[in-house]
Amino acid sequence: MASSGRMLLSHNFTLSDGAVAVLTREQFVNVFKNGLPGLEVSALDHPHWSVAVGYSETEPAAVGQQVAEALARYRRGCSHTVAALGGQKTTPATSAAGLQTGEWGVDVVETKDLSDFLQQIGWDAAVAARPADQIFRIEVPIA
Repeated sequence: MASSGRMLLSHNFTLSDGAVAVLTREQFVNVFKNGLPGLEVSALDHPHWSVAVGYSETEPAAVGQQVAEALARYRRGCSHTVAALGGQKTTPATSAAGLQTGEWGVDVVETKDLSDFLQQIGWDAAVAARPADQIFRIEVPIA
């Protein structure tokens, strides 16, 4: 079932070899402003969340796919993986500025080894009790 809503994006960059430059917050925002035509994209003034993406009539996982592909296109020619790890907030919000109930928080990850990254953050345990329609994991290898 398609829905409408808002996704907040954060950037998790784990590449340490220097071959790929860390994006500034402004560059990260512009990747999606330029790479997600037809979606509402705006910068956020929040310590964790950098970008808000408004969408309608699209499945959240499909928006997550578009997010991962936008960053992968921006990084074309590099050799790592971009992932979008999304979860829908189902608990009450702790502040008006952050993720609100019903919205999606998406960690946009750049890593050489996604399996290792997922193990380090305890992804499997974190999503084990969540219904499948409240999470998504998208990965886009870049070559």
